[in-house]
Amino acid sequence: MHRLIPKPNYASSTIAGLKTSLVHHAAPALAGEMHAGPSQLPEMPQLRLIVDQLISGPNLYKFDVRRMKAGQLLCGSGDTAQGLLVVRQGRLRYFSSFEGKELTLFTLDAGDAIPLQLGSMLEAKTDGEIVIISEKLLRGLARSNPDLALSAMSAVSQMLERSLQMVEDMAFRRVKHRLVRALCEAAGRYGRKSGRGIVLDAPPNAEEFAMRIGATRQSVSKMMAELIRSGIVRRIDASAMEIADLKRLEQELS
Repeated sequence: MHRLIPKPNYASSTIAGLKTSLVHHAAPALAGEMHAGPSQLPEMPQLRLIVDQLISGPNLYKFDVRRMKAGQLLCGSGDTAQGLLVVRQGRLRYFSSFEGKELTLFTLDAGDAIPLQLGSMLEAKTDGEIVIISEKLLRGLARSNPDLALSAMSAVSQMLERSLQMVEDMAFRRVKHRLVRALCEAAGRYGRKSGRGIVLDAPPNAEEFAMRIGATRQSVSKMMAELIRSGIVRRIDASAMEIADLKRLEQELS
């Protein structure tokens, strides 16, 4: 049985670098707010809302707004090699590919953001819209709009945490633990409550889960069947899955 060995996670170093850059360029504008003390700081603004306001506002910033169709690929090259990608609508996956195998590094939903670098590869899982902010524009905005800098740092930090968690899980956790964590995250991010549990509409199939957690499709199918037999998870139909008992599922992580 072949194990999928991930390539070095350059996304983590890129994320950390962008955080440092945002802090550096936003520091003068943020100094007044920080002087007031943490208890007086305003609530963290949402990056997507700020970007929406900038796009529709009187200032004509050169944002690269793109509509994406499900299945469409985006590669970091040329003008998109560096900068920040913000998801306005839809869902994308950020992945790495090596010797014909793929590993999903992140799943991005509306409001999420990820730094782009040369060789970045993304696939639209649903129809949607993205905004690409060039590195030069991002630095200027960080100076003039501290809210954007703060929200971008928050979004990037979340990606970094998820990246580090993925590396830790692949190094030290079994397939079942990684699958259960992926299901719990999916329930928290885009699950909807029903009378009996939490429904995941259009959930990842076994192959997509395998790419997300760095496992084989066969092992994911085996673990999913075990969760279904235990009554924790059930398939509603081909396009939906229900987590019948989220607490029991979370207990599998302990």
